[in-house]
Amino acid sequence: MQIFRIASTTALAIGLCVAGVAASAQETLTAVSGFPRGHLFSQNFEKFVDEVNKRAKGTLVIDYKGGAPAVGSPFTLGQRVQRGQFDIMSSTGPYYESTVPEALALILTERTITELRADGGMDLIQQAHRAKNLYFLGRTIEGSTFHLYLRKPIDKADLTGQRIRVAPHYQAFFGSLGATTLRSDLSEIYTFMENGSIEGFGWPMIGFLPDWLKVTKYRVDPGFYIGDIQSVVNLDTWNKLSPEHKKLLQDTMLEFESRLAAEMAVIDGAARKAMTDAGVQVITLSPAEAKKFSEAAVNTVWATVIERSPDLGPKMRKLFSKK
Repeated sequence: MQIFRIASTTALAIGLCVAGVAASAQETLTAVSGFPRGHLFSQNFEKFVDEVNKRAKGTLVIDYKGGAPAVGSPFTLGQRVQRGQFDIMSSTGPYYESTVPEALALILTERTITELRADGGMDLIQQAHRAKNLYFLGRTIEGSTFHLYLRKPIDKADLTGQRIRVAPHYQAFFGSLGATTLRSDLSEIYTFMENGSIEGFGWPMIGFLPDWLKVTKYRVDPGFYIGDIQSVVNLDTWNKLSPEHKKLLQDTMLEFESRLAAEMAVIDGAARKAMTDAGVQVITLSPAEAKKFSEAAVNTVWATVIERSPDLGPKMRKLFSKK
C-alpha cells in the first residue's frame, strides 16, 4: 500500500510538472486598438491577430481586448503599452506622440514602409520607440491622404474666418492658414456640420463615416499627410519572447505590409466613389494655392517634430522624403 502511495505521488508530481511545462510554453499577449473594434482602421490589425493565433497553434495567443474608447482613451494607449498594461497596440502615430514624440512624423512618410525598412528609415523609427520601451512591429494601414471637407467652397489656401474641427496633429496646420480650430469627439462632427457650428473638418479619404456624406458638400484637393496605422509592442514583452515567436510576429507583419499598396488602392477607390455618388464636389486648388496648402501642412508638423526631437527629427525628414 505504501509503495502504491509513493508511486501515485510520484506520478502526480510528474504530471503536474509536465502540465507546468506545457503551460509555461504558451505565451499570451494582450492587444488593443486605438479605434473601435471592427472599424476600418482596426480591421487589418484584427486580421493580423487572427492570423498569428492560427499560425502559432496555441504556443502564442494574442488576446485582443478591443479598441478605443471601450478600452480607454486612444491618446493614452501608448503610455499603457509602455508601462506593460497591454502588450501590443494598433494606433496612428499622432495618437501616441505624447509617449514617442517622433511618432508624429509617421504621417509624413512619403516613402512606403518597405522602402523605409530598406534604407535606414526603420532604424530611426525603431530608435525612437526603443527609447520609450516600445518596439515598432510594422504597419497595417498606409497611404490614402487626409483631406479638408467643407460645407461651402473655397478657392484659396486661406481659411480665415472658417471654423474647422481638427485633431491635434493638424491643428497647427489649419491654424496657420487662419482657421479657428475646434477639437471634438468624432461623434459630434455630423451634428456640428449639420447645424453650422463648423464649416469643415479634416479626415483621411478612407474611414469616412456614411452620415458625414449627408452634410459634406466639398472635398479640397490636394490631400495632406497619410493614413498610418502601426503595431507597437512593449519592449520588455518583445525581449522576453522566444526567437520563434518573434519571427512569427515579424514574418506575419511583413506579409501584411507587402499587400498594403494593393489593398489601400481598392479601399481608397471605393471611398472616392462613395463621395462622388453622394454628390461631394472636388475643389482643386490652383498650383500656387496648392503649394501654399501643402507646404503649410508639411512644415508645421516637421517644425513640431524637430523641436521635440532635434537629433532624430532632421534625420527622419531626410529619409522619409522622396528622393
